[in-house]
Amino acid sequence: MMRKIIYHQSAVKGRQRLFHLQLWTFSFLLLIGAVACKKNKSDFAYDHAPVSQELSAVRVINLGSYTQVAANNDTLTNLGSVKKTVYFPETGMLRETWALPASLLSGNGQLDMQMWNTDGDTIRFAVSGNGKTPQDYYALNTRGTGQPGVVQVERASSGPSKPDHFKIRIINLMKQLSPDLDPVANTGPLEDVTGNISLVYADGTPVSDQTSNIGTGSPVSEYTELPYGAYQFRVLTADGRQVSAIQHRPGQETSALLMDPATSRIPVPGTAQTVSSTTYAPVYTYQPGGVYTIVVSPQPFLYLIYNRSDEFATGYQNLFRIVEDNSITANLQYGKLQGVNALPGKTVSFRINGEVVDGETAYGKASAYRILSAGSYTVEAVDTSGKVLAQTAQSLSANQNHSVWLWQDSAGRAQLTPVANDLSSEYYYDRSGQNGINNRYADALTTGIRFLNLCPDEPYISFTIDDGQDMRNNTQLALGGGYEVADDAIYNLQPGTAPAAFPYTRWITSYDYVFRFLAFRSRPGVVPGSWLSDIPGLSGYYFVANPALYTTVTRSVPTLEPGIYTVALVGRNYANAPADMRAKMIIIKHNK
Repeated sequence: MMRKIIYHQSAVKGRQRLFHLQLWTFSFLLLIGAVACKKNKSDFAYDHAPVSQELSAVRVINLGSYTQVAANNDTLTNLGSVKKTVYFPETGMLRETWALPASLLSGNGQLDMQMWNTDGDTIRFAVSGNGKTPQDYYALNTRGTGQPGVVQVERASSGPSKPDHFKIRIINLMKQLSPDLDPVANTGPLEDVTGNISLVYADGTPVSDQTSNIGTGSPVSEYTELPYGAYQFRVLTADGRQVSAIQHRPGQETSALLMDPATSRIPVPGTAQTVSSTTYAPVYTYQPGGVYTIVVSPQPFLYLIYNRSDEFATGYQNLFRIVEDNSITANLQYGKLQGVNALPGKTVSFRINGEVVDGETAYGKASAYRILSAGSYTVEAVDTSGKVLAQTAQSLSANQNHSVWLWQDSAGRAQLTPVANDLSSEYYYDRSGQNGINNRYADALTTGIRFLNLCPDEPYISFTIDDGQDMRNNTQLALGGGYEVADDAIYNLQPGTAPAAFPYTRWITSYDYVFRFLAFRSRPGVVPGSWLSDIPGLSGYYFVANPALYTTVTRSVPTLEPGIYTVALVGRNYANAPADMRAKMIIIKHNK
């Protein structure tokens, strides 16, 4: 990897003169158009078709909110007017990722680049070469010290070695930022988020040696390859503190996150003064064949002004964001399948078309996922002696995620029940009765929980929180009111039946509200019914994979961690059932 310090920052001259010239030209063309309309209206037409351009392998990664760009003193953007340009046909302004047209680099010489924004931040740097070598110019925010204005980084020229995997790396472009905030933040000075960083999974386990302990002296890690799927990657400092992400979805524009400056955590919704235990890190599906970079650099965030209840200021902190390093395509080939052992008293293995998925799986646990090409499969559950306990034929489509649950029916027979999991973090939320487009909601930090009844001794089970409350009415936790959860997703669940219509309850993870899930014996027309007090409830703390991720750095443990989960009642609930077979609730997490 190559790191190159380029030019110092400089002012961009002549913007006002260019703007007035453009405005005069635009007005003159409107006048000519009006005359043409009066003469013959059928002659007047606009061609809105974008101009096709061959793109080079060189990109600008705009981490400084720059909106305008000039190349060799030729302005390529619209300087704030409503007019679109050939180089920026969507908005006329610089986006967060810009692939340079090949025509700009056709001379195989040096291109003088200038970028600026409405805040007066400006940078100037040079782009050289013929544009055929994949490389990125990371244009940083002007705040802070310790980094040049632009960092040149080579980009992967090929995808992962396995087509069902993706490649990912981490880049440390942290700066030293002033701890003083103006006006003063509600909770104190800005946290010092600098030093070496590591890429870890949601539970704090390092992703690889290649992406661990990366400093600013050699800021670009090697790529590592992982199976495609939904992950909540976190970035940790050398002492174990979590680095927040900027609020965004990869491939889309970012937005400033409301964050506590002193701890880099999210305030409790609706209060701003009260800090939660959650640091923002999005849950995102990394596609097969994709190549990604997680980069840490100064980014804007919002914070509460001291002694004000609803006024916010903008600060800058070292935050991470996800950059797509190649053209990400939809997954049209692969699906994922795992087995879950809900058969009490048994340790089993799961086989797909005769091949073992992941060794032995204990009662109450799930196997690892197997990536499969779309098609039909035979799934078997086999005990430790090699006896086939149950089998089922399963069809798996591209981009689907299935868990096949092994359980025991009321006749004592082992059954396999496939259940489709939704790991998209996108769902329907009835916010507008006028425009359904606005009801498609995405939240990369939400928790989605579905419920299953796999206890054959309980013909109807209802799930509640605390003392029998309907969880849909608790607006502190669920996206209640407008988010639809069907009755049969939480009430009167029958053994082995997995509701498909709106099966997930959605939870806001930045509330520090302690609650428990409870199981009730119910029946049609009577809900929630009678509390099964002999079945221990599950508090939100059970959804925290590794409390030491928080306690080792003297932080409070959240009452619920983001992710996609299934809560299932498993085992037997008849009189004198053996201790190792008694009914209990288990949690299976489907993203990593």
